[in-house]
Parts: sequence; structure tokens; C-alpha cells
Amino acid sequence: MIDLKPFKKANLRLLIGEEARRINNFKDCDVIHEALTQVESATNDQETLDAIAYLLVSVQYRGGDTKLIEQYKAEYKNEPVSGKVYSLTGGHGQPSISAGNTWKESEVTS
Repeated sequence: MIDLKPFKKANLRLLIGEEARRINNFKDCDVIHEALTQVESATNDQETLDAIAYLLVSVQYRGGDTKLIEQYKAEYKNEPVSGKVYSLTGGHGQPSISAGNTWKESEVTS
């Protein structure tokens, strides 16, 4: 079976980049552009998370909305997002943290 986690992380990095570009279109800030370049050139998870943190600070400094980037970062790190409900244990075939699913996959939507 193919491990899709690297692909999911690559997609999240692309989504973070697109959101940063969208914000930068309105703010036109060299600092945001520099932070975005760091996210795109990161070679491992720690570099990526450090670059995302720098990007968040850069966007906040320019008055941009960081909610979407913060959600992508939480998903990249596989951590829960404040204010959402997750299934810690679930029935047979239901995604849950105890079954090895990610926080995003274990989110209760109904």
C-alpha cells in the first residue's frame, strides 16, 4: 500500500502558499513573499513548520487574516484545531484517534 502522508503534506504546503499569495496580492509585502519562499524551499517537516510560523507572523504584522493558514498548519502537524470536536474512540470502521486516524479525519461533522 502506498503511504499518502507525504502527498497530503505537499498539498497542504501548496494550499498554504496559495493562501499567502492571495493575502499578498492585497498587502504587496516583501516580507510575506520572503516567508512564502521559505515555505516552498523547506526540505523537512521542521523547516516547513518554522517557515509557516514565520509566514503567520509576517501576515499578522501586515494585518492579514491567518485563520486558513493556521488550519493548514494544524493539519500539517496533525494536531487538533481549537473549537472543533473529534472522535477519540469510534465504532468499527469509524475514523477515530485511537484507530490511528489523523485529527482531521477524526473530526465530528454532524
